Amino acid sequence: PTHIRAMVLDGDVDSSIAFLTQTEQQADGLTTNYKEFLRRCTASAACPMGPNPGAAITTLLNQLDAKPVASDSGRMVGRGEALVALLASMYDARVWDQVSAIFGQAISAGDVNGLQLLSDLYSGRHASGFDHQMESNFAINCVDEQVPLDVATYDAEAAKTEARDPFFGDAGVYGSLPCAYWPVQGPAPKPVSVTGAPPIVLVGATNDPATPYIWSQGLQKQIAGSVLLTRDGFGHTSYEVSTCIAGHVDSYLFDLTVPAAGITCPSNV
Repeated sequence: PTHIRAMVLDGDVDSSIAFLTQTEQQADGLTTNYKEFLRRCTASAACPMGPNPGAAITTLLNQLDAKPVASDSGRMVGRGEALVALLASMYDARVWDQVSAIFGQAISAGDVNGLQLLSDLYSGRHASGFDHQMESNFAINCVDEQVPLDVATYDAEAAKTEARDPFFGDAGVYGSLPCAYWPVQGPAPKPVSVTGAPPIVLVGATNDPATPYIWSQGLQKQIAGSVLLTRDGFGHTSYEVSTCIAGHVDSYLFDLTVPAAGITCPSNV
C-alpha cells in the first residue's frame, strides 16, 4: 500500500465469489448483452438478420451444428465457432452494427468468413498460429481460484445455468473444467484485505458481461476508502467507451482529484 500513488481498476473482480458462481454470473451478463444486441438490431431501420434476429441466429446455430460450412480459407465453421463469435461480440457494443452484418451474411448467404474472423480474434488465432492468451488465462485463473474437482458438479452447474443462458451457460461452466486438472490448486474464495492505501478508484459498468457490476460493488465494500465510478451501459470495461469515466479517471491519475462518491456516467454508445 505504501508504494501506491494512485490506482484505478476498470472491470473489477470480486475474489470472495466462488469461481463457478463467477462463470454463472458472467453467463447472465452475456445473455443480458445479447438481448440488448438483438433489441437494437430489431429497432433499427433494417436489421441485417431480419425482423426476428433471435430466431434467425438460433436457426443458423442449429444449421451449423448439423452441417458446418467451409470458409474461404477451407476451414470449417460450425456451431462452436459461431458461438465464440457471438460471445466475443458481446464485449464491445461499439461493434454491434458490424456484428449484425456479419451474422446477416451467414444467415442470408451462407457466408461464414466473418464468423471465423470473430472467432479467431477471440481465440488468438492468426496466419502463423496462435498467441498464448488462452493458456495464460488458464495459468493465471487456475492458481488464483479454487474449483470443484468432480465432473458431476460441473454437469449440475452447467444444466442449471444453461436453462436461463442457453448460448453461454454451459460453455462458461465447462470452460472452467481445465482448472480441475491443473497441477496446482488455487485458494478458497475470500475477500481482499487492503489497508493503508490511498483511495483506490473502481470502475464498473451496469451491464458488463465479463466483470459484472455486482463484482465492482462487492469489491468496493472490501477496500476501505475506495470509490466506485459507475458507467450506465453495456460491454466490458468503461474507460474507452465513456468520456465521462475517462475524465474522472484522468483527473485522479494526473492530478489526484478523487471522484466524488456515487457518480454515474453515460456511455458513448
